[in-house]
Amino acid sequence: MTTTDNDAVVSEIHIAAPPDRVFQALIDPKQVMSWWTSPDCQIAGFALEPRRGGKWRYDTHES
Repeated sequence: MTTTDNDAVVSEIHIAAPPDRVFQALIDPKQVMSWWTSPDCQIAGFALEPRRGGKWRYDTHES
């Protein structure tokens, strides 16, 4: 879904895990870099400000 000001993309999924475990998987660079990959692309770096309005960044490189 795109917000009304077309400035953000919002997506929603349901995960069968405790919220604190999911949150840690989303903010811990080691965990992110271990599961957020594909055969063609690897995560080279990840940074996140886990707060409302915080920014996130990830760098990739081809495998």
